Amino acid sequence: MPVSERIIKINESIRSNMLRPKNSWACDENVISGNGNEPLIIRNALAVKKKLSTVPMAIWPGQLVPGSVVIPEGDLLLDGRLPDYATPEEKESAQAKGYTVGSIVGHIVPSYPKLLQKGASGITRDAIEKLDALIAADKLASLNDVNKPTSSNAAHKPTSSIAINKPTSSIAINKPVALNAADKHASLYASEKPAASNAPGSSAAFYKACCIVMDALEIFASRYAALCEETAKQTPDPKRAGELLAMAADLRHSPSKPAETFTQAVNAIWLAHIAFQLTGNFLAIGRFDQHTWPYLEADLKCGAIDLEKAQEIVDCFFLKFNERSMDNGIVYEKTDFDKARVSNEARWANRNPFAHQTQRTNARDDVDATNHWLQNVIVGGLGTDGFDTTNPVTYLCLESFDRNRMTNPCLTVRLSSQTPDELYKKSCEVLINGGGLPAFFNDDAIVPALIKFGIAPEDARDYTNDGCWEIIIAGQNDFYFDRFNMLRCLEWALNRGKSRVDGKQEAPDPGDPILFSTYEQVYGAFLDELYYELDGLMEKNHRQFGERYDIAPVPLLSALLAGPMEDGNDMTKCGAKYVTYGLIAEGASHVIDSLAAIKKVIFEDKAATMQDLICALDDNYNGYGALRARLAAAPKFGRNDKYADDIGDNIFTKFSEKTLELNKKYNSMIFLPGAGTFSWYIAIGEGCGPSPDGRLANEAVSSNFSPSAGAATRGVTGSIVSHAAIDMSNLPVGSPTDLRLSSKLVTGKGGLERLTGIVKSFVSLGGNMLTLTIADTELLRRAQADPGRYRDLRVRMGGWSAYFTMLSKEQQEHHIQKQDEL
Repeated sequence: MPVSERIIKINESIRSNMLRPKNSWACDENVISGNGNEPLIIRNALAVKKKLSTVPMAIWPGQLVPGSVVIPEGDLLLDGRLPDYATPEEKESAQAKGYTVGSIVGHIVPSYPKLLQKGASGITRDAIEKLDALIAADKLASLNDVNKPTSSNAAHKPTSSIAINKPTSSIAINKPVALNAADKHASLYASEKPAASNAPGSSAAFYKACCIVMDALEIFASRYAALCEETAKQTPDPKRAGELLAMAADLRHSPSKPAETFTQAVNAIWLAHIAFQLTGNFLAIGRFDQHTWPYLEADLKCGAIDLEKAQEIVDCFFLKFNERSMDNGIVYEKTDFDKARVSNEARWANRNPFAHQTQRTNARDDVDATNHWLQNVIVGGLGTDGFDTTNPVTYLCLESFDRNRMTNPCLTVRLSSQTPDELYKKSCEVLINGGGLPAFFNDDAIVPALIKFGIAPEDARDYTNDGCWEIIIAGQNDFYFDRFNMLRCLEWALNRGKSRVDGKQEAPDPGDPILFSTYEQVYGAFLDELYYELDGLMEKNHRQFGERYDIAPVPLLSALLAGPMEDGNDMTKCGAKYVTYGLIAEGASHVIDSLAAIKKVIFEDKAATMQDLICALDDNYNGYGALRARLAAAPKFGRNDKYADDIGDNIFTKFSEKTLELNKKYNSMIFLPGAGTFSWYIAIGEGCGPSPDGRLANEAVSSNFSPSAGAATRGVTGSIVSHAAIDMSNLPVGSPTDLRLSSKLVTGKGGLERLTGIVKSFVSLGGNMLTLTIADTELLRRAQADPGRYRDLRVRMGGWSAYFTMLSKEQQEHHIQKQDEL
């Protein structure tokens, strides 16, 4: 299908908008006045309502999907800060625990099917029913208390208590759909306020907060519907005016009521998505093709729409994710890197081994990630019944990403042994056109891994990913993750628990490494440090879990998850059906290569002693060139070398076994092992001393779970075989391997067949996650020299896609170096 003139113009306007600096807009009012006695979660909900009731609005010219976080007139960027809802005392208490009102993790996928099937009004009715049930239970308990003898020791008051003089209907909107936004705004609090029932943490407070945020979402939709109608009156083009009125009609129906058409479903998903962004929750979309196909299928059957129009709507939808894109150069000009460097060094000096942030510096990485907002769309894959779910919307999404040539949304394709050949082919066609996307996830590896760690099979099959690549369960999951530097665990084992960068004692002293007389002793010391790190991370997160509820609850998100509405607990209060926590190992390939080098060079070939090795590491290999060359020539992960691959498999088996063991100890959440670096591989390496694989101090580590620099001497095939040699049932949260292919290898029909064969082999061999960037070294060098000609050249950044010419010089060189390997 040809690209419509509408899509071309919107694309051009977005690219033009990227070059203009933006002015931030936030709602500076507060909701504390007059509500100071309300529980914090209700004040949070009122802040959401205030924000969505007052935020500026815009409909970009030609767009068929209304709603934006960028207002072209005035170049406004609407940020995610909420009106002030917390008292100074609450903020101070939270700060002492390391939390603020901005401590919102994101990385969740809400249940968009719930919103589409129930509508905000249906979710409100569910909350009211729960409130009424609490009232009835409280009244019954009160009557029982009255009738009991005063001497009874058994009399007690339930923790969820609502004032018994309150009307039976806990909120005065039994039929919220029948009321317009203004009426609902006035009537929501018309009933008498409950007393003890609204104590912090009560289910009643949570349900009332859900009613408030659903009302806020309906108000937001109503405001946009009114804007569409007003704009239509001022539009001389009758066709465009008709489009605006159609959008208004959709918004008057959904998300308030259950969606009935494809356009209503798409508009409801987008409006909810930006409502989350405007309130600080940067969330992924999840399985968009699964969410919307039933509505498109019905529309196609009755003739209400054709595939060409559906493609244009999906094109518009995908373009929406890029409206806030900005040229990194603008951000670079505003960033004080000297000040950031001082701040980073202070943070680094005060680090602890269980800190979430493992990179030594982050200012450069933050700027490089200017256009990444965790907006991932995943398509294809198995359904809850275990059968493939590929459908026409799957292909519409791939086509949109291909024709738009932008970095958002991040696009992932789920594959399996059941995937149609057509989807393999189409995915590879899109990948060849650049951008390092789509990424490929293998259901045949990921689903069994999730089941192994306690996820129900039907839920495991419905997995999605968050904003980068971590695996979560769509609409049912509260998810967090910690990154830890596995390479530093080995550094501790070989340096008496100290950092080789600054000598700080970070872990237990395993003894003098010079005295290790066998490989098993070295490996055992490494595992001891690894287990120390895992136990510490899990203990910290188990201990701190739930504290965020006291300052940053998320009722808008909780209302769209499985669990909170059923049990009356916000997501941040252990309310979700699944609470999973990723334990993501950085520098994994260097650990494998280092242990292989120690085993081979030191203990088998006896080409050097442990003392030689430790002295070489202490001196960053200065004067030890011959030893470094021997270590660098040892077996490597990524070249189909069983020697190294077996070591890697054993490491992750031990990692997995220890995590499963500790999950029994810290059983309020499910900890899931994984391996990756995201885009921080340069800064992570800056915090590591030299390693026994020949890597020098402060050098970048490999991205995610990819071969180390220079290791992939057997090309993509060798890298994939090594990756698949690791038992992926031990890595349920994910372990992407990021590889590069020259475009010369994938040109023409033969090239497409070659690439399709590579991806199919990855799936059949049991790989976990695969990303491929298609670009020649010569092309990347030309883009460096003449960035204006290559503004849409995109590369994979460890968890997302970026415009190559906008990256820092260090990142550009890293990508060129990786390209040279293959």
